Amino acid sequence: MLGGKQGYQRFVQDGVGEGHKNEHYAVEDQRFLGEEGFGEAMLKKVPGAARKPSRRSIEMTAKDLAKLLDVEIQTLRSRDRSWVVSQARTTAAYVLVRRLGYRLIDVAAYFGRDMATVATLLARLSDRMQSDEKRMREVDRLTKIVES
Repeated sequence: MLGGKQGYQRFVQDGVGEGHKNEHYAVEDQRFLGEEGFGEAMLKKVPGAARKPSRRSIEMTAKDLAKLLDVEIQTLRSRDRSWVVSQARTTAAYVLVRRLGYRLIDVAAYFGRDMATVATLLARLSDRMQSDEKRMREVDRLTKIVES
């Protein structure tokens, strides 16, 4: 579509000079990437996916998730990059963004992380859950508890 590998490289190089554009991050729903109307079409196909964002603050919901994950909220928000803390933080962020509809930028800021980093971690967790039924059930369990 772009003229092979060299065409793609030119496309990327041309875009690098444009710098950061805020409009690329102004989205209504981070679960879907596509043309206008694509997200709505997907919501109709997936039962239970059309959830409205929670009215509770990120802080209150994150505290509940931290308790359920058996980690102090201060630890989740700290610079700690240990495996256990990173896994708990990623799980909490996944539930907040992908299941409860909080904005990615707000969740990243709450945890003191770069938005691109959090987005990458959420995508990796989503991929992992496709083959890890136990992880999927845990995320479902956490979501149900904090929603009620």
